[in-house]
Amino acid sequence: MSALTHPAAQKYAAHVNAAFVKVLGAFGSGRVWVRAKGTSLWDADGREYLDFLSASGAASLGHNPPKVLDRLREVLADDAAGFAEAGVSEI
Repeated sequence: MSALTHPAAQKYAAHVNAAFVKVLGAFGSGRVWVRAKGTSLWDADGREYLDFLSASGAASLGHNPPKVLDRLREVLADDAAGFAEAGVSEI
């Protein structure tokens, strides 16, 4: 399946920015990323890529670092109020 015909790309084109999807396809960089771990990304066709364009968090920590994921799960499990209003949280 080409990236332009992938359901995720079709939804993005229909609801966000169709021109952007076309430009990505024209340059051959319209991949649909389905998995990320460490410094690697995988596309919808199962190909693995070394991520040289990662955002600053992924560059320093890698994608989905286990320690960060574990801490996020702990915080989410606490049902803490966040962004409800300007105030102080117990976290």
